[in-house]
Amino acid sequence: MELSQVKVRGLQGLENTGWLSIHPHITLIESATAEQAQHFLAALETINPVRDIKQSDPFSTYLPFTKLNGHTRRIAPEKKTAAYGIFIALPQLVHKLGYINTMFYETDRIEVGRRLDFSRWISFVELPGSSKIEEFEKKAAPIFAALSQQQREEYENLVSSWQFNDRISGQLAIQLREWWINTTKGSSERALSAECLKIIELEHETNKARNIVEGAMPFTLFIDHSSPLKTTYTIEQLAEEHHTDSFVSFLCQMKDALFPASATERSKLKTEIENITDKFRQDFVVPEIIPGAGQLLISGGKNTSHCIDRILIYLILAKASHLQSPVFLIDLDGVKTPSNTMKKLNKQLGQLSAQCQLIIHTSNKEYNFTDINYRPIRLPALAN
Repeated sequence: MELSQVKVRGLQGLENTGWLSIHPHITLIESATAEQAQHFLAALETINPVRDIKQSDPFSTYLPFTKLNGHTRRIAPEKKTAAYGIFIALPQLVHKLGYINTMFYETDRIEVGRRLDFSRWISFVELPGSSKIEEFEKKAAPIFAALSQQQREEYENLVSSWQFNDRISGQLAIQLREWWINTTKGSSERALSAECLKIIELEHETNKARNIVEGAMPFTLFIDHSSPLKTTYTIEQLAEEHHTDSFVSFLCQMKDALFPASATERSKLKTEIENITDKFRQDFVVPEIIPGAGQLLISGGKNTSHCIDRILIYLILAKASHLQSPVFLIDLDGVKTPSNTMKKLNKQLGQLSAQCQLIIHTSNKEYNFTDINYRPIRLPALAN
């Protein structure tokens, strides 16, 4: 999946950004203030985060009221979406979805939203998430014509509190499915009965498709000076467990924490991580792991900044786990980088953008991305 468009709304300074197009490699953010850009990136991280977003509370600046045509209305967090992302569905994912229902072979774009109460929704653009009662009744008309009076009354009682154009979802979908299977058992219209069952089960199949999408979505990771990486294992424990160098051991531990695996899977993963790490070592200095007080901390002494360390760690983990490369949301103004290393950091970000999407904010003119394929986007001006 590739992030194609984003939108943030309902936050202070970000009342509504409108849809903003994201470049496949590097997108540069222009904002009125550094704080506005930070809030924007933190909101986008909620689309598919690794860390617990409730602790950082990126929606703390949400506007509790909205004004429309002179009327003030209270915002309900469980109903208000603050961060949106539209992803392009890649062929491999579409193929998996098509096994659930052939309708999903038409999947092109997938929209994801995070509400103010941190609940998330996923929808398939231009594809229905459930069927209408009207659609089911039209399709099932030949079978309904042959039903007994008692069976017709059972159906009428089942849908009595629903309207003709309501959707078959929730409890109605469960009850209607059970009734339909029992009612059409032994029916001569087997093919038609199966088609009607598919209509009833569309919401259930859409939920199954959403679960697959959740596993295929790239992580969204916000990187600034306040996003440290650490683990609770000691170097000695890791080295003893994995029989390898401390950095690879560190990655194996992080992978276990994020996605628990069996002993056999761990062994395969360790080999994958070693091979991928070796490839990255050709162009980058992988982070150095140093002992802390009962923790492992990342040393920024070798690379230009912690920014590159964090990108490398999650990029290697994603590749070793056969996951989509993450979308990195980088506030370079918040990343402490010595001025004499900015040019090198600039080059490293350009190299990494060939393997993942980077959404970057910086007000520092010393960074120059003109030699790299990128797209600038401008956040809306702040209201006076």
